[in-house]
Amino acid sequence: RGKETPMTAVRRRAGGRRVLLAAASAAVLAAAACGGDDGSGGGGGSGGTYTFAFLTPLSGPLAQTGVDMRNGAQVALDEINAAGGAGSTKLAMQVYDDKLDPTTGTQLARKAISSGQKVVVGVLSSAVCLAVAPVVDQLKGVFIGTTCSADALVGTDRKAENFYGVTAHNTQMSAAIAQIIAKEYPALKTVDAFGYDYVVGHELYDLFVKEMGANNVQLQKEQQQWVPLTSVDYRAQVAAMARALPQPKYPDRVLWLSTYGAGTTSFLKQAAPLGLTTKYAAIATSGGYAPGAWELGGTTPPVWDAYDYEYGASNSPENTKFVQAYEKLANGRPPTAWSWEGYMGVKMLAGAIEKAGSTDVDKINGALPELTVSGPTGDLTVNPDTHEG
Repeated sequence: RGKETPMTAVRRRAGGRRVLLAAASAAVLAAAACGGDDGSGGGGGSGGTYTFAFLTPLSGPLAQTGVDMRNGAQVALDEINAAGGAGSTKLAMQVYDDKLDPTTGTQLARKAISSGQKVVVGVLSSAVCLAVAPVVDQLKGVFIGTTCSADALVGTDRKAENFYGVTAHNTQMSAAIAQIIAKEYPALKTVDAFGYDYVVGHELYDLFVKEMGANNVQLQKEQQQWVPLTSVDYRAQVAAMARALPQPKYPDRVLWLSTYGAGTTSFLKQAAPLGLTTKYAAIATSGGYAPGAWELGGTTPPVWDAYDYEYGASNSPENTKFVQAYEKLANGRPPTAWSWEGYMGVKMLAGAIEKAGSTDVDKINGALPELTVSGPTGDLTVNPDTHEG
């Protein structure tokens, strides 16, 4: 991840307890007054107000995740503007609801860039990112993807040259959780999967099995249930999985969840009456399970989760400041990993503008490689070759 390590970790969650284990709709939101802002993101100098586009799902079953992303971005925006801006430039963001839909996402990216908002920040789903990133490239824009984690988005052979990633990517997260699961459950032999039927759902599952093998635990793939990204009714799939496991406990079996947010919460709720989750020796995921643990309040078995931010894992002054500002904005709700990602995406943009001394999109693009910005978990440095943060 370049030169920084923003706390990729594996967490075992049981209700409100958290044990941290180190592992190798559209609206303008601005803290500044609108006077003197021409609404354009395409200027070349400093000063004034620079508007960027922020894409996130604000409708549908994963809307809360989108709100967490937006709120994290807003905390960064408020902080930057209160300190005088990026250099002398205040920031504003135009928020768009991408509805978790690649077609909608590409249409909104085109609309934003054509209106002068040449930097696009955000996006939850990798399916949307993989569609949007080439379009932003074609239109000579810059895309700071905060939350999408598909491996194809970063690296020397990435899908789009002008894409920069904030979150840990799938290979990193799978390696982290596999290291811990293999250590804690060396007798595992079989893996079942329940997940979203899209690129990251399958990629994470395959990588987890591969990385378990690299840690000397060979897993045989058995049951697999894949559901649409926007679905929340899993009763048929849960019932099928439960029927295939007639015994009360399978000590050599692990359940992999390629879901996140409301999807993970819904699955665990629907699995509970059938006793499905208690049949497994372990449940593992890489999908920001924290909000689900808050909501379920200890009513499910522990879930091991690998992700890039946990608000309670650091008592540093920077993290404390971020958590306090976020909770104030979000009416007491703590920040999630998605909040941290939104925050760091805006910090990256501000850092690039300040480094470039300009809001010209080409200069912003030139300033992002090797850029270092500070955040709640330490410094984030953009790898100049892979464009990973």
